[in-house]
Amino acid sequence: EALKARLDGEGVGGRRFGLELFRVDGAVKRLEVACSRPLAEPRRIAALFAERIASLNDGLEADYGFDVLRLWALKVQPLKAATGALDGMAVESADAELDALADRLAVRLGDKAVTRLKPGDRREPERACRAVPYAEAEPSVASWAAEVPAAYQGTPLRPLKLFRRPEPVEAVAEAPDGPPLRFTWRRVARRVAKAEGPERIAPDWSEGRAGRLTRDYWRLEDDQGRRYWVFRHGLYEETDAPRWWVHGLFP
Repeated sequence: EALKARLDGEGVGGRRFGLELFRVDGAVKRLEVACSRPLAEPRRIAALFAERIASLNDGLEADYGFDVLRLWALKVQPLKAATGALDGMAVESADAELDALADRLAVRLGDKAVTRLKPGDRREPERACRAVPYAEAEPSVASWAAEVPAAYQGTPLRPLKLFRRPEPVEAVAEAPDGPPLRFTWRRVARRVAKAEGPERIAPDWSEGRAGRLTRDYWRLEDDQGRRYWVFRHGLYEETDAPRWWVHGLFP
């Protein structure tokens, strides 16, 4: 309650809190918790420390007890007032509930166990975003991650999930820049019935062109109705032997 009064007075909330417990024999126990958005509510802060204490293998090792406790706001940010909707409900209430759950899980399981996506600065799809600890990302990242994927006539332009690593295929394609007519993936030959593309992704200029090739992505559908996101790595003016890869599947 004392910390809340001070935070409210400065118009800020804590993103990371530290608790020091001084034992009567001179030993000091130090605990920290992090929050995904600025927090000043005593119940929420106490609940996070309760989760942190519950995750300790040996507990607090209180022995004869603690005679002094000291609570710190180690990192603070300005508090933003919740935006109200026409029906009187807070627009951000759903995000706040998700953040509260993520904070509790991260405190109990560890920061690296709960992550969310953060926009990257690379063109390659597998590097366009990266997973970061949930509490370390800015609150605005949650709304970015919830954006509806780009689509054409109701069909997503990219799969919602990518393979961890693109998988190689053997393809027979229209030269020089056409889509595959058929390809073999995972030892199964597949005949292409429909193709859309290409979506061209050039190499990152900041890393230079040496050893990096242009990608042409195609949305393919085989004669069995299965849909793939396939790319050719390299143009014919860049390499004598462009290679084809499957990067993901459409539902």
